[in-house]
Amino acid sequence: MNLPNKLTIFRIILLVPLVFLLLPIGDGAWADFVTSPAARICALVTFILAALTDFLDGRIARKYNLITDFGKLMDSLADKLLVLGTFMVFIQLGRVHAFLVIIILARELLVTGIRQVGVSQGLVIPAGPFGKWKAACQMVTLVYLLAEPLLAGFLGGDLTTWQLWGNILLGLSLVLTVASGLDYFIKYRGLMKSA
Repeated sequence: MNLPNKLTIFRIILLVPLVFLLLPIGDGAWADFVTSPAARICALVTFILAALTDFLDGRIARKYNLITDFGKLMDSLADKLLVLGTFMVFIQLGRVHAFLVIIILARELLVTGIRQVGVSQGLVIPAGPFGKWKAACQMVTLVYLLAEPLLAGFLGGDLTTWQLWGNILLGLSLVLTVASGLDYFIKYRGLMKSA
């Protein structure tokens, strides 16, 4: 297994400690730790490390011609697991409404379906600009949501004020998610007719 693929697998593995660092499971010392600033800092660092592997694996694969079919499939899957998994944790924590995550999931399933139809017809469908902006915005939004209580604790101010900025980022993520899904659907609707 080459280095980019190892980084992709590592990104999937990092989701496990990320979830454990964010969700207070049961009672006792661990639940107390999870609600502390130290745990949130660890979760933030874990997420940023996972996001960096996303940047690095593709860059290394292209630079050293290490692109594989496994990498193409797993890189996309790892991204979806990281983003959707982290958003789902925020649903559990009461910070994100399930509606947003349902829209993100629906968009991902729509685009995956379009790509599968394209593959069956010998067409590779690359990520479009809306898709790249959507992915970047979702990552920035999740970093911000992870940092919200830290910002309120270290910089002061009411948590509600910091959450307002988070809500704006969530709204922007939602708009770009819908826009990128519509972009794929409009561009490749002809595939659906011939499928």
